[in-house]
Amino acid sequence: MVQMTIYGKQSSVYEYLKMKISDSAKMAGLELQLNEINDTAVFVEEKLMQIPAVKIDGNLIYNSSSDINNYIMEVTDKLLKKENYGELKKVVVPIDFSDHSHNAVKFAIQLSKYMNCVIELVHYFRPRLSKYATSGNTYELTEKESNEILKTYVDNLKKQNFNVPFSPKFIKSRLEVGSVIDGLKNDFESDSLVIMGSQGEGNSFAKTFGSVSTTVAQKGNNDTIIVPGNYNFKPFQEILFCTEDPQKDIKAIFSLVELAELFDAKIHVVHFNIDDAKPLSYNLIEAFRSNYSKHKIVFETVEAENIVQGVSDYAEKESIDLITISRSSKGFLENLFSTSFTKQLVMYSNIPIHIINVVK
Repeated sequence: MVQMTIYGKQSSVYEYLKMKISDSAKMAGLELQLNEINDTAVFVEEKLMQIPAVKIDGNLIYNSSSDINNYIMEVTDKLLKKENYGELKKVVVPIDFSDHSHNAVKFAIQLSKYMNCVIELVHYFRPRLSKYATSGNTYELTEKESNEILKTYVDNLKKQNFNVPFSPKFIKSRLEVGSVIDGLKNDFESDSLVIMGSQGEGNSFAKTFGSVSTTVAQKGNNDTIIVPGNYNFKPFQEILFCTEDPQKDIKAIFSLVELAELFDAKIHVVHFNIDDAKPLSYNLIEAFRSNYSKHKIVFETVEAENIVQGVSDYAEKESIDLITISRSSKGFLENLFSTSFTKQLVMYSNIPIHIINVVK
């Protein structure tokens, strides 16, 4: 039970503030006990500087700006941060302020229309020479610059999306010193979803998705969606799940179904048979049918000369919106991201890649 006190006189602004805070708590699955104090004598006794005001854990929060929406964002941020954002899904987007990372942010915002989540933007700062630096304070100035850019970026996102229907209400950020690859392997809760932008150019998967995205795809510890640089979000209607080892891939079902249910998507469970590899198993088929509508799943074995060719042809034929792979499929991932097939990339560069981590 979360305890909160709101001080103020009955007015449209007061009711709006109360409604927004209550809605945010409900969205996060938090049980909120909201105490209302409307008595002027109490305002004087508690020496309030202004109303409306909100108290969380004995700490008063005043509206430091003239914009009530900014105040609501401040209050809800503090409330939810205290409760680790409750039941909200954690969506993490590493950003470097490039076009492809901004596209990943836009993707996360669009995805949040379908899931209750908090979006965390993380900028990994690596010390470098600042053009404003003087001897002895190069590091501090450069980190400060990065923090200011990040804060401005996030503030603008919040303002742009606050009153847009179904837009994310929870966006937070942090700056970390170090490597994005090391950070993505160690920094996040196991159930967080990482969304990364890709470079969107090149003649191989490794070049198209970028060296960082490629490394995270193969070695990260979280479910990850890699978004092509030129991708425009659309609801997923056709999802391709590429299975290599049916026994290991059973563990990926719950993460895949959780995402597919948001869009009522059709799941294509496909084994690409190369060099007489393992066929689709009865256990895998039954596991999917037990957890998702049997009318929204198809199972196929596709003969192919190589993985990229097989996936490319199938995705084009079935108008696939999302390609999903289990991180346990080591050989599949290595082939996918190291093989050069320029022709297939014309199609591939427009489809996000979803990697599911099966060890959580």
